[in-house]
Amino acid sequence: MPLHSLRVHPFAADYCLHHHAHHQIVIGIRGQARMDIGTQTACLSTHTGCILPAGTPHGFQGLGDNQLLVVDVPAEAVWAVPTPAAMRLFEQPRVFTVDAGLAHYVAFLCHDLEQCDAMAYDVLLVTLLHALTARLTFSCAPRRLDTARLDAFIDAHLDQPIRVAQLAALFHLSTAHFTALFRQQYQTSPYRYVQARRMQRAWQLIQQTPMSLEHVAARTHFADQSALTHAFRRHFNLTPRALRQRTPATV
Repeated sequence: MPLHSLRVHPFAADYCLHHHAHHQIVIGIRGQARMDIGTQTACLSTHTGCILPAGTPHGFQGLGDNQLLVVDVPAEAVWAVPTPAAMRLFEQPRVFTVDAGLAHYVAFLCHDLEQCDAMAYDVLLVTLLHALTARLTFSCAPRRLDTARLDAFIDAHLDQPIRVAQLAALFHLSTAHFTALFRQQYQTSPYRYVQARRMQRAWQLIQQTPMSLEHVAARTHFADQSALTHAFRRHFNLTPRALRQRTPATV
């Protein structure tokens, strides 16, 4: 099956029940149609669509004059949007609401279908998958971040720059969504959290090893000993040298 299997057509008035080996996206364009997915019955209209993973039994029926956009996506073609979030788009059947922005793009897509070559069809489909992924995969996001996983990544990279985008990618979230979830859970920003982990590592190295302060600074991603001392004093109200003099390291 080609990647660009998009079409606009009505559902027949006769009820039909089947399943197929490809994923499918169905979005109402005009009128109404019935869609049964398991025990759920949805009425597809200009404000509603559904996602059917490959192999999902479903029944459908047109209700009067209707028109729908039907997109067939071969299971092996989800690489078109190569992100974990896009892979989750077809993990389970779902009915979704078509917002104004998505409705505008769907109208544009339907208008251009008859005028497109194969390459343009691919672009239209990939853009639609991106739009749906951005809107729908947040519902699959974790309600709470896994602290052990977060700390393990941070601690393994304390000698390097750590960007919020890297942390967000651990949980397959956008930077904005990750930051909002992070602030809600930890009552601080990702930047301050990472800095606190750097300070904790610096404390351990100073207290428990004979490592020079220059090396401690490098291991915790500070430019030099002076930068480490400034951050350490601000965080602990104590200088690194004062800590080392108070608790000599064991050689």
